[in-house]
Amino acid sequence: DSLGDVALQTEVFNAGPAAIEALSAGAIDATYIGPNPAINTFIQSGGASAHIIAGATSGGAALVVRDGIDTPDDLAGTTIATPQLSNTQDVALRSWLADEGYETSVAGDGDVNVTPTENAQTLTLFQDGEIDGAWLPEPWVSRLVVEAGAHVLVDEADPWPDGDFPTTVLLVRAEFADQHP
Repeated sequence: DSLGDVALQTEVFNAGPAAIEALSAGAIDATYIGPNPAINTFIQSGGASAHIIAGATSGGAALVVRDGIDTPDDLAGTTIATPQLSNTQDVALRSWLADEGYETSVAGDGDVNVTPTENAQTLTLFQDGEIDGAWLPEPWVSRLVVEAGAHVLVDEADPWPDGDFPTTVLLVRAEFADQHP
């Protein structure tokens, strides 16, 4: 009822950068997306490509790891997954690791190997012992904990003032926003 006679089609993307590609190509008009890809596209286009219309979710991301990793010092030499290179959790992990004294690279090497991986594959790889942990949004944090025996090493809320941080915003193609204010 709220949409009137507007036909709504949905598309599913593993992470923000893929949704940005579709938005930039005009294949979609709007996306719920992490703040990092939204800010990246805004900066790269000089504010001309898209507009953040609203906040949608706060919180709900964490670094989950296998048994035997109990402190940041235990991460040296491990492999940690994120949903996609340059997505919000990827940036959060790399920033947190840098604060802990670790070096990473987009090539996947460094003190900690950060490997962008689709969330569903992350669960399987963790269950199979192929990765040591992942920085993920919900519901994947809970799925790794409940289904695969992971535990939370870092709740992303902990480093933020008052525990508040955006996880998802509503980003709309600028042309679409102009046509449908």
